[in-house]
Amino acid sequence: KTAPTRRVLWCGALVVVDPEGRVLIEQRGDRGMWAGLTQVPTLERDDRAPTPSELGAAVGLPATSILGSGLFGEPVLAFVHQTTHREVRFEVWRANVGGRTRPRRGGVVPMEAVLSNGISNPTKTSRSTLLQKTRKNSSTGA
Repeated sequence: KTAPTRRVLWCGALVVVDPEGRVLIEQRGDRGMWAGLTQVPTLERDDRAPTPSELGAAVGLPATSILGSGLFGEPVLAFVHQTTHREVRFEVWRANVGGRTRPRRGGVVPMEAVLSNGISNPTKTSRSTLLQKTRKNSSTGA
């Protein structure tokens, strides 16, 4: 029996943090992988990783607010999640926003609420890193 061919799926996730340390989240649709679970705003592509500009546009933020999106910018976290038929390559970016956040999608909640909701395995993979970076940046005012 031959092993199934894994299709590559690129996911760009954007952690948007407001001055109070709250995080923008959204709920996945009712169908597909991780249906109905909570996540930070995420774009999926079959051909390449979403860019910081695409991520920013999806939630209504300028690319300049996304940390690590400069000429030599890198995601704050990158990892691969394997399923039986997919290799899901994640890049996680962060954006700190001032004032009240009015996202195009999702809602703003304390980070602890993100961790208490039903979340996908990739979100679980990144949560300790995201929680650490979010607390560090909100306490330093960065």
